[in-house]
Amino acid sequence: MDQKLHQVYIDVNAFSKIMNHAKKNLSKEVGGFLIGCLYNILGKITLYILDAVPAKSVTASFVRVEMHPESSIEVIDSIQKHSNKFNSPLCVGWYHSHPFGSKVSPSGTDEETMKTFFDKWYQVSIIVDPKSDDWNIYQVTPSGVKSIKSLCYFVILLENSSV
Repeated sequence: MDQKLHQVYIDVNAFSKIMNHAKKNLSKEVGGFLIGCLYNILGKITLYILDAVPAKSVTASFVRVEMHPESSIEVIDSIQKHSNKFNSPLCVGWYHSHPFGSKVSPSGTDEETMKTFFDKWYQVSIIVDPKSDDWNIYQVTPSGVKSIKSLCYFVILLENSSV
């Protein structure tokens, strides 16, 4: 199997959770985890981001968010919840906000976080600007951290559907 993402589908409800979380506190960065599934469609890997889980236990400032290990409890709960409908859900990355309204590019600290904690070939990082509603999605590649926004599509996953 080719270990490369060819498409990323983001559930609109998951993305709304990210933006709403970011807009609740414009004085500090916020962050959380992304829950999703991987599917091999005709030999090409597609990532579905099903849910966003806000980290409740954090240390945050205007330019930094650190998620504490206790936040993993919510991740496990979300994975278990989605296990009933989806094939092998897992933590597929993280998200955080840049509330200073300038850009949605990763800082040096963001890149180190990605390379240290979210470096699996299928994991992604979403950065949002709650003031402008701008966003981008990144992935650690052999040549560094790269934007993969061009691979992304928004989808609506109906309550009684499965992928």
